[in-house]
Amino acid sequence: MHSKYIIFIASLLLIRCFPAQEPGHVDFCDYSGNTTVKLHDLCIKYEYSPPEESEKIIDEIMSRLSLSPNFIVKDCPNIANACALIDRTDNAVDTVRYILVNHEFLKRINLNAKTDWAAVSVLAHEIAHHLNGHTLSDKGSQPNKELACDEFSGFVLKTLGASLEESLAGMVSMPQSAGSVTHPSTKKRISAIEKGWRNADLVQVKYKALNEKADYSSIAKKWFHRAFHINGNSREEIIEKIACYTKAIEYKHDFSVAYRNRAKYYNELKLYKQALTDAHSAIQNNPGLWAAYSEKGLAYLGLGESRQAITLFTTAIDNKPVEDPYDFLARGTAYLTLRNYEASANDLLKALELKPGWKIATDRLQEVNFHSH
Repeated sequence: MHSKYIIFIASLLLIRCFPAQEPGHVDFCDYSGNTTVKLHDLCIKYEYSPPEESEKIIDEIMSRLSLSPNFIVKDCPNIANACALIDRTDNAVDTVRYILVNHEFLKRINLNAKTDWAAVSVLAHEIAHHLNGHTLSDKGSQPNKELACDEFSGFVLKTLGASLEESLAGMVSMPQSAGSVTHPSTKKRISAIEKGWRNADLVQVKYKALNEKADYSSIAKKWFHRAFHINGNSREEIIEKIACYTKAIEYKHDFSVAYRNRAKYYNELKLYKQALTDAHSAIQNNPGLWAAYSEKGLAYLGLGESRQAITLFTTAIDNKPVEDPYDFLARGTAYLTLRNYEASANDLLKALELKPGWKIATDRLQEVNFHSH
């Protein structure tokens, strides 16, 4: 952000909240300090559509906090910058909360969440006035209110990804103030923003640590067993199995057998790329899970990569403690696609030795004999 804009923003951060003076007036926290502005004069009853830039930032802030906005965002060219206010006019039963923003003000500073952190801080500060109920008070601005909003803005900026330096940029650049009846000193405001930023940092670090230490193995196993006990093999039942293995993996990211089983059912649905990814994950988490090599080989075979498939089937055949007829059938099929009929016949005969009368192996062997003569 250009330095002159940071200074411009910072100079506006001395926000004051003013109570309703008389009917036709509104309660608001603004940057201008006007205490006798009528609602109609302020923004012609808020008839302008909301500025897209500010609305996006406000939506992002509220989303990160898992909150829904309890205010309406409107463009207001009649104010210098931005303000938070409550409309109690027209004998309304319920008050209406607003955040008004001069769209041209936003355009001048090219507001966005990635670079113009000082401007984002202003919007976060305004949101805090609403969330903390400051605009409901008839006492106007007070130092403790401003510090609470500054702390909130620091917390939000860290949550959105701003560094500490970026979070403090606007306030650090503003003229130093010793404080007043309504506002704390610049030094205290900087400390409040930093406190909010560091609190958010501690929350993120703690959450990461808890997440890394959390043991959801029992939950993962429940989903695994739920998938395992779905006995049918219809398309719908296979999809249900995949969904259950997916839940198991969500709770246990290194669940190698779940990856292998999900790869198996992806192969059955001919979703070979997904099967390849899962089989690879299974092997990464457990290099000795030889069944995963078979599934990875089947995925490569389905993708037309027969040579890579043969390598994987051979690894499975050489390492499995019990010979698996499916591996010999699969490798025999891969050899057939490469027209290596002798190798294919040997594997298919082995498959039939392990599983006598197996129709698919017999049919495949007849195909080999047809092509080889």
